Amino acid sequence: MWEKILSELSFWGVVLQAILTLLINVVNGTMKIILIGAAILCALIAGASSWIQKKTTHRLSVKHRTIVNDAVGPLISVLISMCAEERASKKDGLMNLIKSVEDIASHRIGSGRCRVSVFEVAGGNTKKPLLKPMEATDLGRNDRSSSIFYKNKGEGVDVWNNLIKLGISCCSDTSDRKQLPDSWDAGRDRAYRSYVSARIDDSKNMYGMLTINSTEKDAFSQDDISELQNLAYVLGLGMRMTKIPPENIFVLA
Repeated sequence: MWEKILSELSFWGVVLQAILTLLINVVNGTMKIILIGAAILCALIAGASSWIQKKTTHRLSVKHRTIVNDAVGPLISVLISMCAEERASKKDGLMNLIKSVEDIASHRIGSGRCRVSVFEVAGGNTKKPLLKPMEATDLGRNDRSSSIFYKNKGEGVDVWNNLIKLGISCCSDTSDRKQLPDSWDAGRDRAYRSYVSARIDDSKNMYGMLTINSTEKDAFSQDDISELQNLAYVLGLGMRMTKIPPENIFVLA
């Protein structure tokens, strides 16, 4: 029981830091100082929980033992840089949040393969099927800026429909034709065998998807999927707060 509580404290301490990191970048004055203090407190809670875990048990997974060094550390660096740069832009704050969430997701779930895709509609018309990733979200993959996502043909059909209807799109073994979504090419050579994409939204608008994948089949549990969805929701709230342009928003039916 205590192991579970400590694990959750460690995780949510880092998630709250991600939220506070964005808030700090969009406010000024006394509120900024309060948020910095709250973010530092979250870092201490996450760090203390992780330290107690290491002292009391040797059965914890590597992903829990490394979460402070690999996720909290970069966030503290972000806070320091924000204190030095009072005029940091909202876009910088959003990108810091995206990178932080990617770090948290990859280490919490146990895979280093995570990326955020925030789509903009080609031509600014939400009825068009042609979507292109925003330039600033090319994190974790080098070819995203030139890629195109079609929501009405090819492999994008099932991904899009599942994101809209279910909030997630996933496959536990891409090498097994029976498990592939109907629109997917069974003969395609993929660099991963399992993947989960969670819809990034704020309960009203959809902004994109948070994806994690693995070279192992059946790599992700239901708990992993739930955690990815929680992190995607954090991103959605952050994007709403930074007022992403309307052409990058899909209103959920």
